[in-house]
Amino acid sequence: MQFGFSISSFERIETPLVPAAHREMLEQAALADQLGFDSIWIAEQHFSFERQCPSPFLLGTAVAMHTQQSKIGVYTTMSYTHPVRIAEDAAVLDVLCGGRLILCAGTGYRPDEFAAYGLTAKGKRGRLREILEILPLAWRDAPFIYEGNYFRVPAPAEDETADGAVPAAPLEVFPKPIQAPIPIWMAAFGNVGVRQAGRLGMPLYTSPIETLAQLQARDMLYREAMQEAGQSQSVFPLLRNVYVADTYEHARSDTEASLKIQSQRYQTWRPEAGMPKPFEEVTADRFIIGSPDQCLTEIRRYAAELGINYLVCRMNMPGLSHDKVMASMRLFAESVMPYCTADHSG
Repeated sequence: MQFGFSISSFERIETPLVPAAHREMLEQAALADQLGFDSIWIAEQHFSFERQCPSPFLLGTAVAMHTQQSKIGVYTTMSYTHPVRIAEDAAVLDVLCGGRLILCAGTGYRPDEFAAYGLTAKGKRGRLREILEILPLAWRDAPFIYEGNYFRVPAPAEDETADGAVPAAPLEVFPKPIQAPIPIWMAAFGNVGVRQAGRLGMPLYTSPIETLAQLQARDMLYREAMQEAGQSQSVFPLLRNVYVADTYEHARSDTEASLKIQSQRYQTWRPEAGMPKPFEEVTADRFIIGSPDQCLTEIRRYAAELGINYLVCRMNMPGLSHDKVMASMRLFAESVMPYCTADHSG
């Protein structure tokens, strides 16, 4: 079992407190690296006081400068950015972090984000497919031309002295990343995206608040699509809110208010994902919260039911103090992670 640490997306942070939140984020990243987390993740989010992370590559660079071993995971909403710019930003970060970058491709789902960039969600999966075809071309040691339904790279240049457009010369992107190519996971919360991840043979990054039953249904679709396409995969990740304390009672006391905030947020963004249930019912099937033994039991349950082998832990929840997050990270690394590694769960 491998473990990732998902950095806070600066949830519900008032503007005067943003600099301090960034400093705490970097302290948590440095601690995750020291504790042996395999990766540290940053997730893109726009136009929301609830979660403030519009520049994941910039934050990824800052994390890279404060860490030595952990891989740098960047979830980026590729729908909003031209693929050549994504290729450039990713290559620079991969160089700066010494070849530790993992990308996670997302399409976005919030109408206000698409509207802000003058885009429509229609065709987003087709655009993503072409972006994923362009990225490895941009990273290779040769110029390239790409012509698709959504992107032409490079686009023909208009020549005012001639009729029509002038054919463009092949494009080469610099610098080249250290990794050839940079590994890419896919975030997908719906059946169409899940099947696309399977057909492309990419690790599937699912919603952190889906129930085990929902995850099992997604996993079945994913593996069926992968098998039909003749693909294979060895990385099976799971994103979960994780918090460990000395007792369940202390863990609940620390996190109950935070989880209610998250429930209200997702009820607004994705009504089908809301959690209007008692705390015990929610945490029993969506979150990993409790004493070290309870957390270990839950991780083993997910491994047995889903075959996961890479747990990404979202440990910095809204309203939790920096000290409590750091204490939970230490206890998790000392009393949970070694036992998952030892028994090779997943």
